[in-house]
Amino acid sequence: MERELHLTADVEIVCPSCGDRESPLGILDGATLPTENAIPGAKPVADGLALSRDGHCFIASLDLHECGNCNARCYFVKLAVVNCPEVSAAWANKYFWQNEPLGELPGLYGAEPHPALPDIPERWVMDRLEMDMGIIFDLHYLGPFIAGEDLEGPDGGMAYCAEGKTWKEAEDLLGRVWPLITNAVVTEDDDGATTSI
Repeated sequence: MERELHLTADVEIVCPSCGDRESPLGILDGATLPTENAIPGAKPVADGLALSRDGHCFIASLDLHECGNCNARCYFVKLAVVNCPEVSAAWANKYFWQNEPLGELPGLYGAEPHPALPDIPERWVMDRLEMDMGIIFDLHYLGPFIAGEDLEGPDGGMAYCAEGKTWKEAEDLLGRVWPLITNAVVTEDDDGATTSI
């Protein structure tokens, strides 16, 4: 059966603690996830970026957020991926690190796998930017999830949770969604199939 990642304009982020849909989930901190264990055959290249066996350059992070309504903390697993095996330092600075204005605005979507798959979120938010020469840059925000442990530690900083339960869960999630994100046919509400990443 062909896997499909359906994109919809219905974008909603809900606090997993209080269910609030209006207040922002502000980011507090983030740390790059090592992907060698999560994505089979992935190799680090530079500046936290990695290259998959199937030719995708990517970076993943675990990002800590706080609800503007109830102040509860939650996390997202963020995956930035481009269907290109090499990117320049200037390109990575602009798109992966977002250190300068993009110029072009990415499309913001709700992403839903079809058919639903076990142990993969039913829905998440993603940005998609389709560029010249068939280059597609996707930014997936998997979550939000409630952490079962303190993600900052006594001195603060996400690096404290490295090797913890949440860190391992995030790596496992990346491994499960990778085949879907990189191999599914992508469809949209308004105009049918688009190019897969």
